[in-house]
Amino acid sequence: MRINQRMMLTGALILAGVLALAACGSSKKTETTAAAATAASSAPASSEAETTTAAPKVGLNFDYANLMGDNYDAVVKEFGKPSSEKEADVSRILTYTKPDCTVVLYTDDETANYGRENSVWLIETSAADLFGLTDTPVRADELADMVSDNKKIEKVQGNNIDGYEFGKSTDSVYSFDADGYQIQIVPESDGTISGKSRVVIISLQDVETPESGESTSD
Repeated sequence: MRINQRMMLTGALILAGVLALAACGSSKKTETTAAAATAASSAPASSEAETTTAAPKVGLNFDYANLMGDNYDAVVKEFGKPSSEKEADVSRILTYTKPDCTVVLYTDDETANYGRENSVWLIETSAADLFGLTDTPVRADELADMVSDNKKIEKVQGNNIDGYEFGKSTDSVYSFDADGYQIQIVPESDGTISGKSRVVIISLQDVETPESGESTSD
């Protein structure tokens, strides 16, 4: 009888031990699962979901183009008072530092300017401001492809338009039409164009200049 009691006691102790071990294992499994879930929720998103910065879009800046034919007050409304201004021949020249541009209007002399007095006929700025180009150089035909439906590019002599000299002295400049405007660009020394290249925009209606009365596009 005592042997049976001892065996029963021993069996009870063994069963209690097994149950304790099972409970401990279940607890550890629960903790491990919770920890894994927390780690998964706090892990950074996959790099595949990251977006890259879009390349700058190259195109004609209509903040400049839309001023063609406008008067002095419209220019001041758009850019503020110029840093300096002067008159030369039949032109009134407004120079700005911010933005980096020069706006050229006809003077108030109606006789000299064929009825186009006090209106913008030319703006000089950088290729970065007018087209959004960066310092990475491009060829003239590449730029024309990006900003113009007219792929015809010409080289014209000099960088002087009716007495207004732009950019640096050079033998020739690139010229092409875009969206109803004539573009002339002074290329870099290697013939390419970058954001720092100087460029002028002229309304095609004003390519016939008041001094000569003849088209400068030929």
